[in-house]
Amino acid sequence: MISVDKKDLEYVMKPIVTECLTKHIGGENYFNELDGMIKNNETLLVLFLMYAVQDSGVYNVIMSGGIGLKYIQLQLQNKIPSYITLMTVNGGLRKGKDIVGGIASNCRTIPDDFDGDRVIFIDDSFYSGKTANKVKEFVNIRDGEVVRTYVFYDGCKEKREDVVSLYRYYD
Repeated sequence: MISVDKKDLEYVMKPIVTECLTKHIGGENYFNELDGMIKNNETLLVLFLMYAVQDSGVYNVIMSGGIGLKYIQLQLQNKIPSYITLMTVNGGLRKGKDIVGGIASNCRTIPDDFDGDRVIFIDDSFYSGKTANKVKEFVNIRDGEVVRTYVFYDGCKEKREDVVSLYRYYD
């Protein structure tokens, strides 16, 4: 496995945030553009995933929505090693949607032996924690544990020890 330094990733992330902030003061347009720029930077995506796995020592990864689908595509293109198990849940969880359809891993339903697995959660951003909390509840019901949440952008006013980010708005 390649070694990834978080400082290098932060160096790549900062100009993305800066560019978005020059175009938008904030709000939905800012976050949509930021998410799009992250999802279109395959190098950043792959290196961030490798960093999260390296940092946590956990090879089971859950992601939600569009970023999850992008990661699945990258693994199918052999840009992410197959020893990392990628799992996705539907998007829109922060808006109150329930997790539906189970978790899909490499485009198939995860087997029942998921119970008790340690996982990390990767998402594009973290604000209120609604998405991460829904994923934690889902995993906990199956006797699993979300060890840590990794995000590219943290806009939560209070810093949480269980969230690792490349850019923290309030720092």
